[in-house]
Amino acid sequence: MDEPALEKLPIFLRRAYILKAVADYETGANSNILPDKADEAIKEAHTFITLTCKALGTE
Repeated sequence: MDEPALEKLPIFLRRAYILKAVADYETGANSNILPDKADEAIKEAHTFITLTCKALGTE
């Protein structure tokens, strides 16, 4: 499968892990996740799931 969007998946996974770490472990003033960052992560997750389903043939 030749999908240009697949090139962005490692970046998505790294960002998603960082957001999860902040949500799970950080406290204090720097622990908040801005709504626009959360919205972006949700959109990227949707793309990730869509491309994974397409690759598996389960669209």
